[in-house]
Amino acid sequence: FQTHMRSHTGERPYKCEKCNLSFKYRSGVEQHRKKAHSSLKAVNVILKESCVNHLQAHERTHTRDRPFKCDHCGSRFLTNSKFKEHERTHTGERPFKCEECGLTFARANTLK
Repeated sequence: FQTHMRSHTGERPYKCEKCNLSFKYRSGVEQHRKKAHSSLKAVNVILKESCVNHLQAHERTHTRDRPFKCDHCGSRFLTNSKFKEHERTHTGERPFKCEECGLTFARANTLK
């Protein structure tokens, strides 16, 4: 009954201890804490940025924009990661090493 009465009185007895926002129901403040003050928020920001980067790269396939240019040969790339992968053909860098035999590779998928 008390919980129902809050819908009429406007009472908001549940406060967030971090930002003092108040809520009518305990579940409201719990949900707020998870969304506003959780460490998952930082993870969500990172994931959102990752999705934005993928979307931008996809959009470039339609515009034919290739903003990453190789200074060695002039080749152009949609994504920075593909550009960095290409650069290794000029530098000879082989950062991926087989733990079994010690062979090194320029691309991770070659190691599989």
